[in-house]
Amino acid sequence: MSTVAEKVTNKNAALEYGVVEMNRRRPGGKKVYKPHLATKVKWALEDSMERSIAAQRRMRSVLERLDEIHKLADLDMRVQAHLGKLDHELFGLAIEVADLERVVTAALAESKPAK
Repeated sequence: MSTVAEKVTNKNAALEYGVVEMNRRRPGGKKVYKPHLATKVKWALEDSMERSIAAQRRMRSVLERLDEIHKLADLDMRVQAHLGKLDHELFGLAIEVADLERVVTAALAESKPAK
C-alpha cells in the first residue's frame, strides 16, 4: 500500500513533467493553437488566391493599354481626365486585390491542413 505522501509526490512529479514539457514546446509555456482547415474552405482559399493572381494579370494588361493611350499626343483634356480617373480606379482595385491576397495568405499560414 502506498502512503498519502507517496501519492502527493507522484502527482507533483507528474505536474513538474507537464510544466517542463510545456516549456520545451514553447518558451512561454503555452502551445499555439492552429485551427484545422476544412477541405472545402481550403479549396475556396486556393480558388480565391488563383483568382486574385488572374485579376493582377488583367490589371497589368489594362495598365499597359492605358499607358499606350497616354502616349498618344493628340488627346483632348476630357479624355485625359477620364484616363486619370481610370488609373485611379485601377490602383484602388490593385489595393483591394493585394488586401485580399494578404488575408488569404494569413488564413492559410495560421491554420494547419486537415488530416
